[in-house]
Amino acid sequence: MLCKLLLITYYWPPSNNVGTYRWLYFTKHLADLGWQISVYHPSNAAYASTDEQLQNEIHPNIKSIAAPIVEPNQFLNQQANSGSAFQQPNSWFNKLLVNIRANYFVPDARKLWIKPSVKRLEKMIETEGITTIITNGPPHSMHLIGLALKQKYPHVRWVADFRDPWQEIDYFNDLPLSKKAKQKHEQLEQNVLKTADAITTVSPSWKRLFEQKGARNVLVYTNGYNEEDFQPINREEEVEQELIEGKPIILFRHLGSIDESRNPTAFWEFLKESKLPIQVELIGNCTPQVREQTNVLHCVKVLPPVAHHKVPQLMQQSDVLLLLNNTTGANKGRIPAKLFEYFGANRPILYFGPTDNDAADLIKEYEAGICLDYSATKQEIAAAIEQLQQYQSNSKNKKAFRRKKIANNYHYFLSELL
Repeated sequence: MLCKLLLITYYWPPSNNVGTYRWLYFTKHLADLGWQISVYHPSNAAYASTDEQLQNEIHPNIKSIAAPIVEPNQFLNQQANSGSAFQQPNSWFNKLLVNIRANYFVPDARKLWIKPSVKRLEKMIETEGITTIITNGPPHSMHLIGLALKQKYPHVRWVADFRDPWQEIDYFNDLPLSKKAKQKHEQLEQNVLKTADAITTVSPSWKRLFEQKGARNVLVYTNGYNEEDFQPINREEEVEQELIEGKPIILFRHLGSIDESRNPTAFWEFLKESKLPIQVELIGNCTPQVREQTNVLHCVKVLPPVAHHKVPQLMQQSDVLLLLNNTTGANKGRIPAKLFEYFGANRPILYFGPTDNDAADLIKEYEAGICLDYSATKQEIAAAIEQLQQYQSNSKNKKAFRRKKIANNYHYFLSELL
């Protein structure tokens, strides 16, 4: 059978949001396996940050279908940049904007893209013989495009891929939702979960969550890493390392953004008193609270984000990699995507977050580092660092998390679905 796949996604290069990478690389490998892939994405999305080099990662056989999108977020950002009351967290204007966004843009701020997208894609399905649709969310508006297309073309197989849950996403409970808006979210989620031919997600706990909500045919395909990005290095032959009081620096790195929900305050407090030769680099965006707590620490540097192609080497050249996990939403199933790249770098991990969740379970299973709660004591942190200094690359095989391997498994699943 000729396999024609349509991917509907908001995040696509040049976006370098974490939501881009999963399907950028899955489509790359699926195209190598013979799938004819078209990717439908916005032509003018309001991405928070971009990396033009990611365009080079798109498989040459993939057909791009870019269409304009109208986003309320663009208006909100313009208001913020103009110095309006939107910049004041407690201003009446800010509260009004947030209330409108929460209650009139359900499920999210990209809902205005649903109807025009369905109209465009109906013609494509009819003329090009699409056999399979995959919707990549969040934003969950992408799933509603898939829902409308499935209802009109029931013979087309539809997979809704959830990188995050719907009502249990970390910020959902912070939205000032009316009772009517909450009911609408619940109904839309149920429509998606019970209409899709299959649901795929990124962790075992979220698989169970969707099954409890009545979804059928739920499968787990985690995020992963590109094996070719991590070239073997001989750490003993690296350039001479800097010293602190005659001792080699222990270089900790965190790559990615840090906000209040992932702020390891106990670690910063430990560093205030520690005599260990530690240097910490936070490479990425940090919220003001995190900057305020780390500005007083001479051993902590906050550095700007770097292009994605530079990330693997920075990981490999670290002594310890910091992994910070959310404590909000359905955090039991939250596995930060960077964990798998940390696996690829094969450097020890110091994890802060819930210790009974899927990410912590993976770190323990693969003997990849130490897991601590955000309330860890200074003694516990000191003991963890001592253990990490004795880290030896273990025999646990992490190659199951190569993106190519996961995409190959996804290929077999899609083939069976047809």
